[in-house]
Amino acid sequence: MIVSIHIPKTAGTSFKSDLSRVFGDRLLHDYDDWPESTVPGARAHDERNRAAVVAEAGAIAERYDAIHGHFLAGKYRGVFPVTALVTMVRDPYQHAVSTYEEAARRGISPHPGFRRFKEEGMTLVDLIEASPNHQSFYLGTTPLEELAMVGLTERYDQSVALFGAVFGIAMPRAVTRKNVNPDKAGVAYEITPDVRRAVDRWRAEDIALYRKAGERLAKLCAVYGVSRRKTFMMNTT
Repeated sequence: MIVSIHIPKTAGTSFKSDLSRVFGDRLLHDYDDWPESTVPGARAHDERNRAAVVAEAGAIAERYDAIHGHFLAGKYRGVFPVTALVTMVRDPYQHAVSTYEEAARRGISPHPGFRRFKEEGMTLVDLIEASPNHQSFYLGTTPLEELAMVGLTERYDQSVALFGAVFGIAMPRAVTRKNVNPDKAGVAYEITPDVRRAVDRWRAEDIALYRKAGERLAKLCAVYGVSRRKTFMMNTT
């Protein structure tokens, strides 16, 4: 089973679209968890979802070839006889601004995390402090080396090509990018000094993760003969 961890704001919506074009109804979309929420009942909510997955593992394996969604890496570890984990990560500074812009644009949402953001009137720095090591959190104790493939948002086309090479799948190139910020000027957000300081302080593990992911991407591309395609900053909010 291919299990794709969609870390928010890392081009996961675009990747979901690409996966859907390949797997069709053999792709399970799993967006029911609340992994980042600290409200009472959030952990129990996710544990119930995990228990349901374990109970239905056989049926899931028969019906689906891949899973993609917002969940922690540990949710599917040990559930199927063979599990290949994959994910995308993004430059932590760009990721921080992108996450804030997405939250600011959203209206009322049932998700506890977005409700808290709105109710507390968080600033960008507040959000960074409230969710330290945001991307690393999704991998938890799962070492990056255990992932069958890791991609970078900034090298999306090459990452998708690598995914196809690793699993022997002909991956189409996306014509359009999904979930983009309509108000974004240029391909990269400006990083102000206060945001840079906040990311350096609260997301040091994400900075290290991004560096290691880039190194692993390069190594895997060399192994599978995937050339480096044009590098660009994904225009995703």
